[in-house]
Amino acid sequence: MMTDSLGSDHPYTLSEIERAHEIIARSVVDYGVVYLPLLDRMEREVAHARRQVEGSARAQAVLGRVREQQARRGRVVMRKPPLAPAVRFRVDPAYVPADKAARRMGLTPDQFGEYRRRLYARGFPVPDETAGLYDIEAIDRWRMRQRPDLYPEMQPGLPVVGPAPRTDLGARFADAQKAKSMGKRFADAERTRRAKTRSGDGGRA
Repeated sequence: MMTDSLGSDHPYTLSEIERAHEIIARSVVDYGVVYLPLLDRMEREVAHARRQVEGSARAQAVLGRVREQQARRGRVVMRKPPLAPAVRFRVDPAYVPADKAARRMGLTPDQFGEYRRRLYARGFPVPDETAGLYDIEAIDRWRMRQRPDLYPEMQPGLPVVGPAPRTDLGARFADAQKAKSMGKRFADAERTRRAKTRSGDGGRA
Protein backbone atom coordinates (compact mmCIF):
# COMPACT_ATOMS: atom_id res chain seq x y z
CA MET A 1 0.00 0.00 0.00
CA MET A 2 1.26 3.46 -0.88
CA THR A 3 1.32 6.49 1.42
CA ASP A 4 0.55 10.14 0.77
CA SER A 5 2.96 13.02 1.33
CA LEU A 6 1.81 13.26 4.97
CA GLY A 7 2.61 9.60 5.67
CA SER A 8 -0.96 8.22 5.73
CA ASP A 9 -1.80 4.98 3.92
CA HIS A 10 -4.18 5.12 0.96
CA PRO A 11 -5.38 2.56 -1.65
CA TYR A 12 -4.77 4.68 -4.77
CA THR A 13 -2.36 3.77 -7.56
CA LEU A 14 0.01 6.15 -9.34
CA SER A 15 -2.23 6.25 -12.43
CA GLU A 16 -5.27 7.20 -10.31
CA ILE A 17 -3.33 9.98 -8.58
CA GLU A 18 -2.11 11.31 -11.94
CA ARG A 19 -5.69 11.28 -13.23
CA ALA A 20 -6.87 13.30 -10.19
CA HIS A 21 -3.98 15.72 -10.83
CA GLU A 22 -5.19 16.23 -14.39
CA ILE A 23 -8.80 16.86 -13.30
CA ILE A 24 -7.78 19.46 -10.71
CA ALA A 25 -5.49 21.17 -13.23
CA ARG A 26 -8.46 21.53 -15.57
CA SER A 27 -10.53 22.94 -12.71
CA VAL A 28 -7.92 25.65 -12.17
CA VAL A 29 -8.04 26.54 -15.88
CA ASP A 30 -11.86 26.50 -16.00
CA TYR A 31 -12.76 28.05 -12.63
CA GLY A 32 -9.80 30.14 -11.57
CA VAL A 33 -6.83 30.24 -9.23
CA VAL A 34 -8.98 29.64 -6.15
CA TYR A 35 -8.21 25.94 -6.67
CA LEU A 36 -4.43 26.43 -6.85
CA PRO A 37 -3.93 25.02 -3.30
CA LEU A 38 -5.51 21.77 -4.48
CA LEU A 39 -3.24 21.74 -7.51
CA ASP A 40 -0.18 22.30 -5.31
CA ARG A 41 -1.20 19.43 -3.05
CA MET A 42 -1.78 17.08 -5.98
CA GLU A 43 1.62 17.96 -7.48
CA ARG A 44 3.21 16.92 -4.19
CA GLU A 45 1.18 13.70 -4.16
CA VAL A 46 2.17 12.82 -7.74
CA ALA A 47 5.86 13.41 -7.00
CA HIS A 48 5.62 11.40 -3.77
CA ALA A 49 3.85 8.50 -5.50
CA ARG A 50 6.40 8.43 -8.31
CA ARG A 51 9.24 8.29 -5.77
CA GLN A 52 7.61 5.28 -4.13
CA VAL A 53 7.15 3.45 -7.42
CA GLU A 54 10.71 4.26 -8.52
CA GLY A 55 12.05 3.28 -5.10
CA SER A 56 10.42 -0.15 -5.37
CA ALA A 57 11.95 -0.61 -8.82
CA ARG A 58 15.39 0.37 -7.51
CA ALA A 59 15.08 -2.10 -4.66
CA GLN A 60 14.21 -4.88 -7.10
CA ALA A 61 17.23 -3.95 -9.22
CA VAL A 62 19.52 -4.16 -6.16
CA LEU A 63 18.20 -7.61 -5.29
CA GLY A 64 18.69 -8.70 -8.89
CA ARG A 65 22.35 -7.65 -8.81
CA VAL A 66 22.87 -9.43 -5.48
CA ARG A 67 21.42 -12.66 -6.85
CA GLU A 68 23.66 -12.46 -9.90
CA GLN A 69 26.75 -11.93 -7.75
CA GLN A 70 25.85 -14.83 -5.47
CA ALA A 71 25.21 -17.09 -8.46
CA ARG A 72 28.65 -16.26 -9.89
CA ARG A 73 30.29 -17.00 -6.55
CA GLY A 74 28.51 -20.34 -6.22
CA ARG A 75 26.52 -19.31 -3.16
CA VAL A 76 22.88 -20.00 -2.47
CA VAL A 77 20.76 -17.68 -4.61
CA MET A 78 18.45 -15.44 -2.60
CA ARG A 79 14.84 -16.38 -3.13
CA LYS A 80 12.75 -13.70 -4.75
CA PRO A 81 10.25 -12.28 -2.24
CA PRO A 82 6.59 -12.49 -3.22
CA LEU A 83 5.31 -9.37 -4.92
CA ALA A 84 2.38 -7.48 -3.46
CA PRO A 85 -0.74 -7.46 -5.67
CA ALA A 86 -0.94 -4.53 -8.07
CA VAL A 87 -4.39 -3.51 -6.81
CA ARG A 88 -5.47 -3.64 -3.18
CA PHE A 89 -8.93 -2.88 -1.90
CA ARG A 90 -9.75 -1.48 1.52
CA VAL A 91 -13.03 -2.73 2.95
CA ASP A 92 -14.66 -0.38 5.46
CA PRO A 93 -17.24 -1.92 7.83
CA ALA A 94 -20.87 -1.07 7.12
CA TYR A 95 -21.89 -1.73 10.75
CA VAL A 96 -20.04 -0.41 13.81
CA PRO A 97 -20.33 -0.82 17.59
CA ALA A 98 -21.76 1.89 19.83
CA ASP A 99 -18.38 3.51 20.60
CA LYS A 100 -17.66 3.96 16.87
CA ALA A 101 -21.18 5.32 16.29
CA ALA A 102 -20.48 7.81 19.10
CA ARG A 103 -17.24 8.90 17.43
CA ARG A 104 -19.10 9.36 14.12
CA MET A 105 -21.40 11.77 15.95
CA GLY A 106 -18.49 13.55 17.66
CA LEU A 107 -19.52 12.22 21.09
CA THR A 108 -17.80 10.21 23.79
CA PRO A 109 -19.31 6.77 24.57
CA ASP A 110 -20.69 8.16 27.85
CA GLN A 111 -22.31 11.12 26.09
CA PHE A 112 -23.77 8.82 23.46
CA GLY A 113 -25.27 6.62 26.17
CA GLU A 114 -26.76 9.69 27.85
CA TYR A 115 -28.25 11.17 24.65
CA ARG A 116 -29.29 7.89 23.01
CA ARG A 117 -32.99 7.95 23.96
CA ARG A 118 -33.38 11.55 22.78
CA LEU A 119 -31.60 10.70 19.54
CA TYR A 120 -33.92 7.73 18.95
CA ALA A 121 -36.92 10.02 19.52
CA ARG A 122 -35.62 12.20 16.65
CA GLY A 123 -35.35 9.21 14.30
CA PHE A 124 -31.72 8.26 14.91
CA PRO A 125 -31.10 4.74 13.48
CA VAL A 126 -31.48 1.99 16.09
CA PRO A 127 -28.90 -0.82 16.22
CA ASP A 128 -29.39 -4.16 14.49
CA GLU A 129 -31.56 -6.37 16.70
CA THR A 130 -29.25 -9.38 16.32
CA ALA A 131 -25.72 -7.97 16.24
CA GLY A 132 -26.38 -4.79 18.21
CA LEU A 133 -24.35 -2.80 15.67
CA TYR A 134 -25.19 0.53 14.03
CA ASP A 135 -25.47 1.07 10.27
CA ILE A 136 -22.87 3.79 9.58
CA GLU A 137 -24.50 4.89 6.30
CA ALA A 138 -27.91 5.21 7.99
CA ILE A 139 -26.28 7.42 10.64
CA ASP A 140 -24.77 9.65 7.94
CA ARG A 141 -28.08 9.95 6.12
CA TRP A 142 -29.93 10.81 9.35
CA ARG A 143 -27.26 13.40 10.17
CA MET A 144 -27.63 15.09 6.76
CA ARG A 145 -31.44 15.19 7.05
CA GLN A 146 -31.05 17.30 10.19
CA ARG A 147 -29.47 20.12 8.13
CA PRO A 148 -31.66 20.95 5.10
CA ASP A 149 -29.64 24.15 4.61
CA LEU A 150 -26.49 22.10 3.97
CA TYR A 151 -27.97 18.94 2.39
CA PRO A 152 -31.19 19.92 0.54
CA GLU A 153 -30.99 16.79 -1.63
CA MET A 154 -31.65 14.63 1.46
CA GLN A 155 -34.97 16.26 2.32
CA PRO A 156 -38.41 14.65 1.68
CA GLY A 157 -39.95 15.54 -1.66
CA LEU A 158 -36.57 15.95 -3.37
CA PRO A 159 -34.74 13.21 -5.27
CA VAL A 160 -32.35 11.39 -2.96
CA VAL A 161 -28.92 10.98 -4.45
CA GLY A 162 -27.34 7.86 -2.99
CA PRO A 163 -23.61 7.87 -2.27
CA ALA A 164 -21.78 6.38 -5.25
CA PRO A 165 -18.47 4.58 -4.82
CA ARG A 166 -15.55 6.82 -5.69
CA THR A 167 -12.05 5.66 -6.43
CA ASP A 168 -10.06 8.83 -6.96
CA LEU A 169 -9.64 12.33 -5.55
CA GLY A 170 -10.82 13.98 -8.75
CA ALA A 171 -14.22 12.27 -8.60
CA ARG A 172 -14.63 13.31 -4.96
CA PHE A 173 -13.78 16.90 -5.90
CA ALA A 174 -16.43 16.85 -8.65
CA ASP A 175 -19.03 15.57 -6.16
CA ALA A 176 -18.17 18.36 -3.72
CA GLN A 177 -18.63 20.98 -6.46
CA LYS A 178 -22.01 19.49 -7.38
CA ALA A 179 -23.21 19.52 -3.77
CA LYS A 180 -22.05 23.12 -3.35
CA SER A 181 -24.00 24.17 -6.47
CA MET A 182 -27.19 22.42 -5.26
CA GLY A 183 -26.89 24.10 -1.85
CA LYS A 184 -26.58 27.55 -3.49
CA ARG A 185 -29.71 27.00 -5.62
CA PHE A 186 -31.65 25.93 -2.54
CA ALA A 187 -30.50 29.00 -0.58
CA ASP A 188 -31.41 31.35 -3.50
CA ALA A 189 -34.89 29.81 -3.75
CA GLU A 190 -35.42 30.22 0.00
CA ARG A 191 -34.39 33.90 -0.08
CA THR A 192 -36.79 34.53 -2.99
CA ARG A 193 -39.65 32.85 -1.12
CA ARG A 194 -38.99 34.93 2.03
CA ALA A 195 -38.79 38.16 0.00
CA LYS A 196 -42.18 37.40 -1.61
CA THR A 197 -43.66 36.64 1.81
CA ARG A 198 -42.43 39.96 3.25
CA SER A 199 -43.68 41.78 0.18
CA GLY A 200 -47.15 40.23 0.54
CA ASP A 201 -47.33 41.09 4.24
CA GLY A 202 -46.41 44.72 3.49
CA GLY A 203 -49.15 44.97 0.86
CA ARG A 204 -51.81 43.68 3.26
CA ALA A 205 -50.65 46.10 5.96
